[in-house]
Amino acid sequence: MSESYFLVERDDRIATVNVNRPDKRNAFKQVMWDQLAAIVRELRDDPAVFVIVIRGAGQKVFSAGADISEFGQRERSEGEIAADLAAVESCLLTIKDCPKAVIAMVYGYAMGGGCALAVTCDMRIVGESAQFGIPAAKLGIVYSVGATKSLVAMAGPANASRVLFTGGAFDARTSYEMGIATAVYPDERLEEETYRLASEIAGNAPFSIAGAKKMIQTYLRDPEFARARDLYDLPVRSFLTADHREGARAFMEKRKPVFRGG
Repeated sequence: MSESYFLVERDDRIATVNVNRPDKRNAFKQVMWDQLAAIVRELRDDPAVFVIVIRGAGQKVFSAGADISEFGQRERSEGEIAADLAAVESCLLTIKDCPKAVIAMVYGYAMGGGCALAVTCDMRIVGESAQFGIPAAKLGIVYSVGATKSLVAMAGPANASRVLFTGGAFDARTSYEMGIATAVYPDERLEEETYRLASEIAGNAPFSIAGAKKMIQTYLRDPEFARARDLYDLPVRSFLTADHREGARAFMEKRKPVFRGG
């Protein structure tokens, strides 16, 4: 693999993926989308990982989006542009379809592709320094399908239009009011609160989290569940898992359950 632009840390069922280009405001080179997708697939398949946190290196910026300096390095054909955009869409879909909870922890700017990454995660826990924006209209481009769907799903058509039509940046409180930010904390408490949430989720049954996430993502694509009849079997299957038996025993014994993902 070419040079990696990510640092991955694992600690007590939680994996942290750091976008590691602080000198470039954690901007994404094109190759990084394939790298991130590969990392998420690896963590998806690691039974020791229950929750994934994605953040920017340092405490100043999540990601400023695409590395604009790449745009002028070469003329791309229509096919090459389509392939580059497909890589972004594929990475975002990998995150959406990951059966584990994925949390974006956001300091500072989450712009363009950085905003796309953040809104694709299941939750966005942000510091008061956070700013979300999509300057596509200022660059004469159209935002990606997957990220637009995520934005509309959480912010609604009117707020999504405001974000996309203006190309402006929206602060943490405004983003929270729009439905983009899940929770807002002072920057000095952001890490503590993010990992408190991650630990709470990591203490729950993986089958339950995976099932809930699949239900939510399916609803966003197919609100009537018309093409997802298999999902009706998930609640039945959950009652047959070892984790359900452990959860029931723990409840009766008035103790904290120890889920192992079985």
